[in-house]
Amino acid sequence: MVPDNTSTVCRTWTEWLLSDASAQCMQLNYAVAYLFLLPLDHMLRDLAWILLAACAIVRLRVTWRGYRCLACDPLIVVLGLWSLWHGISILWSPHWSWGVDEWTSYRTLLLPFLLWPIRRQADLLVAGLLAGIFLANAVQLIQYLHWFGMTPNFEGRLHGLLHPTQTGVFCLAAISWHTVGLIQFRSIRRSHLLLSCLGLCAAIAGLISTGSRGPWIGGICSLSLGLLLITWCRPCSRKSVLTVTAIILLSLAATWPWCGPLVSLRLENVRKDLQRMAARDFTTDNGRRLAFWETACKVFVRQPLLGTGAGGFSQEIDLDKVGYDRREHSHAHSTYLHELASKGAPGAFLLLASLGLCMKYCLTNSSRWFYGMGTPMVLGGWAVSGTFDTFQLSATTFGLFSFIATLALSMQLPGERQQSLMT
Repeated sequence: MVPDNTSTVCRTWTEWLLSDASAQCMQLNYAVAYLFLLPLDHMLRDLAWILLAACAIVRLRVTWRGYRCLACDPLIVVLGLWSLWHGISILWSPHWSWGVDEWTSYRTLLLPFLLWPIRRQADLLVAGLLAGIFLANAVQLIQYLHWFGMTPNFEGRLHGLLHPTQTGVFCLAAISWHTVGLIQFRSIRRSHLLLSCLGLCAAIAGLISTGSRGPWIGGICSLSLGLLLITWCRPCSRKSVLTVTAIILLSLAATWPWCGPLVSLRLENVRKDLQRMAARDFTTDNGRRLAFWETACKVFVRQPLLGTGAGGFSQEIDLDKVGYDRREHSHAHSTYLHELASKGAPGAFLLLASLGLCMKYCLTNSSRWFYGMGTPMVLGGWAVSGTFDTFQLSATTFGLFSFIATLALSMQLPGERQQSLMT
């Protein structure tokens, strides 16, 4: 009997491993791994993305019918046209190799297709990303304590494993989703409630300690408007919103003794840079950004339809004015102005159309899942922060946008009743 039982067990396991159920489980694991690594390590993130893509391709023999409605969705069409226009604009770019390099970040727009078969596990996918952000906050703490040879950068900014602005955007996303989780505290377990509180406090401290003014502004705008919208549309949540707001304010007060000097330094730098800009000195951090914005506007006025072509903006930079190498700063330091300058009005229109459709989907279906109300807040913070940096040229920050678009699309399913936040 023992050999028969062993043979049966082995046969059962073999059948399961060869079945689509095991492939779906592997796809979910790779997706969680990719999102967990997104705010952490570039190489491991790309490896997880490759494994996720391979698993999605293998499962096409079973899942291909489900992609029909996704491929015809207006948001997917706009995202595809946006990527296509970038590729076409390389044809008239003076630096086509840089345009191709920029185009590589657009591979993250395939994320909706890679996650589509497991879209119903949206809460788990968000939890994986939040776990990665929490680990990034732990790395920031290690840098603050100067452990293991890790230190802050020259200005005392705690950048984690990414650029400070990128880490700041992910902290902003964590704050938004944890805030919504705490507002719905009655529907979660006590252990999850404690984890949300801890994650919220860590993300707030992490956001401030990055010293990234763009995510600071994005956080203030998105959280303020998001909480007001929830209060207005859901009167029953007003007490919860007030409680969470108090937690956020207390967290800010608690972190001020450690992060206050950095905030003061960053604001003082703005004041000094403005004084130097008044004297036509643009060799400062903020002066260069203003010079890049001015250059982008001039390029758009001169070439409103086609722009310089993808990768060609660097040729417009006045090196004598900003004192930087072209390759070191080859973009306009603004998501929107860079699109206008490099790809003209069509590129900017496709960018705004993508953001508009994505926000519409997020708001329309915000009450259909646990983190739904936080997703438009994350998108709003990303959009506002993108005013001060070029997010579409990084597979990290663009990956966050693609994940938001995936969440928006996953709730926009055909044949299901939609419940709008605005009703």
